[in-house]
Amino acid sequence: MYDQLEALWRRMVVDEEAMCDFVAANRRTTPSVVHAYEEELERMIDLKHERMCEFIANVRTEIENLWEGLLENHARTPTSQLELLLSFTNHSFFFRWACSCSFSKPSASVAYQIKHAQR
Repeated sequence: MYDQLEALWRRMVVDEEAMCDFVAANRRTTPSVVHAYEEELERMIDLKHERMCEFIANVRTEIENLWEGLLENHARTPTSQLELLLSFTNHSFFFRWACSCSFSKPSASVAYQIKHAQR
């Protein structure tokens, strides 16, 4: 549960001190600590849904940084694979689509729409 929570904290740019304070206040494995983690995880998931565009922008930045790291080694990458990597960075359809949607409760068809958007 901590790993999920930490990933959300980092992607939602939660203050490092707030993260440390929460962890310091909830160190044991008592039922109340487990409940506190469950509540914090639920709060962060709700916050993620409220700020979906910000969340997507942060994740997109992470992905772009990873792509840039891969592209730095492009001399060792065959041309066809390099072109595939570059084509990813040119597709902003998902980002535009996601920011135009309401994410109060994600629908089951979201994954289908994303999967079939490029067809």
